[in-house]
Amino acid sequence: MRKDSGLAAPVAIALNGLIADGSYGRTLSRWLVGDEALATSEVNPPGLPEN
Repeated sequence: MRKDSGLAAPVAIALNGLIADGSYGRTLSRWLVGDEALATSEVNPPGLPEN
């Protein structure tokens, strides 16, 4: 996604909806990557490197 495109927040909201209804977890499990699941989707969470 391009920086400052305005899409980051809507995508995070949509992804959190998928997490909440279980679709996200089922999809990751189907592809055998369920251990990589995020608990929540955040835009610019604390602790990210500056660049």
